[in-house]
Amino acid sequence: MSRITLSALALLPLLSACGTKTDATEAEGGGLPMACAIVKCDCVHSTIGIFTTEDPKTVEWTADGKAQCPPGWTLRRVK
Repeated sequence: MSRITLSALALLPLLSACGTKTDATEAEGGGLPMACAIVKCDCVHSTIGIFTTEDPKTVEWTADGKAQCPPGWTLRRVK
C-alpha cells in the first residue's frame, strides 16, 4: 500500500470520533446532573450549531437535587 493510503487509514478513527455527538441521555446517565450542585452548569439548545450565538437557559432542579433542562435543551458544564 502506498504511504498516503496508510496515512488516510490511520486518520479514519480520529475523524469519525470528531463527528460523534453527546445527547441528553448520556449526560443524564453520568454524574453531570449531580455535579451541577457544586460546579456551574447551564442548558443549551440541542440543535444549536457551532458558529451560532448561544442563549443558554438556567438549570432547573428536581426534588431529589438533580439538575435538568427543559425538553429540547441539553445540560452542560460551564467552562
